[in-house]
Amino acid sequence: MNEKRFEDYEAALGHDWDDGTVTKEPTETEEGVMTFTCRRCLDTRTSPIPVLEHTHNHLASVTDPTCTEQGYTTYACSCGDSYDADYTPALGHDFTIPAGHQDATCEESGYTTHKCSRCDATDTVIIPATGHGWGVGVVTLPTCTEQGYTTYTCANCSDTRVEDFEAALGHDFSVLVDHKDATPDEDGYDIWKCIRCDETKTVVIPKTGGVTLVSAVTTSKDFISIEETAKNSRIWVLTFKVTLTWSDGRSETVICSVRLSGNNANLDGKFKFADDHDLAGYTLVYDVKGNGSNIKDFKLIRN
Repeated sequence: MNEKRFEDYEAALGHDWDDGTVTKEPTETEEGVMTFTCRRCLDTRTSPIPVLEHTHNHLASVTDPTCTEQGYTTYACSCGDSYDADYTPALGHDFTIPAGHQDATCEESGYTTHKCSRCDATDTVIIPATGHGWGVGVVTLPTCTEQGYTTYTCANCSDTRVEDFEAALGHDFSVLVDHKDATPDEDGYDIWKCIRCDETKTVVIPKTGGVTLVSAVTTSKDFISIEETAKNSRIWVLTFKVTLTWSDGRSETVICSVRLSGNNANLDGKFKFADDHDLAGYTLVYDVKGNGSNIKDFKLIRN
């Protein structure tokens, strides 16, 4: 029997690995696998292949500009990464489509409205009121009884305004159209016609038999005073003004005084003038208190 000796052993050869084969391709999210095989014994071993480095693949998406918003391009990768670039300015509105119109008048403004050709926005331009165009006025001359004026008519809207008033002229009775002489028993007259209109005025010519009193007028404003002739005499002197008009056309204001009987300061009643007095035919109606500070009634009436 042969006996082995230690010095006859040889060292192990070790594996002789080939260059390896990719048995699993790596991705961007998972490692791959490289498998090596021994050329002598066909044993295998594996080694990881690192995950692949990600390369972005951005796809472009264009957002067009609008009237009020700028445009841009969005670049997006399937991994979720994205960014905006390539900006373009907003277009601004294009107000070229008519959408309404109202003419201005003399007193009210008008407007013109246009719509944007790209969106629903509108633009309104105010047209100021034109104001009246009065032009040259038409003059209406004054008459004897009516005032004159100038009428202005607007050339745009036919409104009118009246200005430049002139006072009425009053009658001018200077044309004698009829006459009758006075007689001793009958008044005469002159009839005068206005030179501007058909109005007439009659002036009475008193009868030649004498001048007579036509009217006598007094009112509370014509009261002058009332005074007692002596203390506790109960005899009062009432003084007043009276306007007299005579048949010959004369008019005059005179001062008259009458003596009255009263009870202390309380005086009221009637006084009839005597036939030989200038105011014959008239009665004075009076109601005065104290020294005349309170006058309730004071007038002449024809009998």
